[in-house]
Amino acid sequence: MHLKNTESRIGYLFKRLSKKDVGDRYRRHLSGVNTENQLAEFLCEITLVAALSKLSFEVPVIHPKNDRGTSCDVKVNIVNIDVYGDAKRLEDKWLTEPIRKNKRSIAKSPVGLKPVDSARPRSMDLYSKLKDAHRQFPQGTVNIIFLFHPSLGESISYIRQALFGEGTFFQNEDVILLENDGLFAIEEWRKISGCAYTMIDQNGTLSMKQLWQNPRTATRIPKHVNEKLKEFS
Repeated sequence: MHLKNTESRIGYLFKRLSKKDVGDRYRRHLSGVNTENQLAEFLCEITLVAALSKLSFEVPVIHPKNDRGTSCDVKVNIVNIDVYGDAKRLEDKWLTEPIRKNKRSIAKSPVGLKPVDSARPRSMDLYSKLKDAHRQFPQGTVNIIFLFHPSLGESISYIRQALFGEGTFFQNEDVILLENDGLFAIEEWRKISGCAYTMIDQNGTLSMKQLWQNPRTATRIPKHVNEKLKEFS
């Protein structure tokens, strides 16, 4: 089902750009796909790029370069605002691994007191894997990370904890406060406007479950852009 949907999305991108442009952008990317996980990451990227492209007032730009020479997945223009997006697929395999710890901590343990029978908090894994994501975006633009997080656990709580800090695991979304150990507290992350928890449903439809605005960002997501993003939810 997902591969059939991906073929349709690539066909849509052919229409918005051209076969040559799409081929040039993804040919090298596809040549490096050797594992099931890499294929899943590519499918998430294509799904996101096609969904955002449908909202774009202008022709989307795939893998737009920034001043550092790095790039995110796509630049689109939503309601006359340039929006840069990047898909991150970080699968949580703790409950499905054949050999695993029986428990998972929800908070960091004091130095020297890490329980031997517990896996470290999922938020710590997310923090370490996402902390350098800011390098892929330009300065002074609306920059959004779209996080795909397949998991049998509490994805929203894990992601919120990584973004806002360890003590926010049980906080209500309406009163969430940023702590100094969250990704949003990192100075370089001020260029990140927000992070979205995103899923591909069973029927292949992209669904945005939650969008967290960075309270310290230098460039906020305008309200009208936020509302437009909900259209692919």
